[in-house]
Amino acid sequence: MPVEKSALIAFAKRERDRFEQTLKEFVEIPSVSSEPQRQRDIRRSADLAAQTIRDFGGEPAIFASVAAYCFAADSSSTDSTGIA
Repeated sequence: MPVEKSALIAFAKRERDRFEQTLKEFVEIPSVSSEPQRQRDIRRSADLAAQTIRDFGGEPAIFASVAAYCFAADSSSTDSTGIA
């Protein structure tokens, strides 16, 4: 479904504070580390990423391994812009 540029700009302006707050939350978590004592922070980062995907209508899944976390998401419930 095509989206008008003006609609995207309006969406970005309307959601700017939320986007900036979410970015701030991501940046504040020390999520790149091989230090075992940082595993809790790395998990918090994965949880925040999953919640952000949920907030945009996606369905995330977190996969944990001994060394890291990764996640995948299904965005089939949103249109191509991510706007639900």
